[in-house]
Amino acid sequence: MSDSWDKIVDSAKDFAGTVAGAAGDLYGKGKEYFNVKRLEHHLREKYRLLGRMQYKIEMGEDISSDDKDEIVKAITELIDDIKKTEDKEQQYEYITCEACGSAIPSDARFCPGCGVQL
Repeated sequence: MSDSWDKIVDSAKDFAGTVAGAAGDLYGKGKEYFNVKRLEHHLREKYRLLGRMQYKIEMGEDISSDDKDEIVKAITELIDDIKKTEDKEQQYEYITCEACGSAIPSDARFCPGCGVQL
């Protein structure tokens, strides 16, 4: 009976570790997703500012090339930051549980949604 109990405890530990890992991965992926959205929002703001500046140039206003260069530099940096953040987000790989359809980490041994052994 002790061996059976030890197997149950070991299985429970494995399952708890899998769930904890999945929760951590899910948190990490969600965090990176929202970071991308935040950066994309800032990028749209810079594009609008650049467009407004170009309009003023077309209308004959004198705009400092330093100001324009600063915006272009900020846009380039935001694009790079978005790419890096998207790359971080891709490190979290998931598969779908055939039993319940839950997204689970590819290295999981049990489904955190239904508990089926993979």
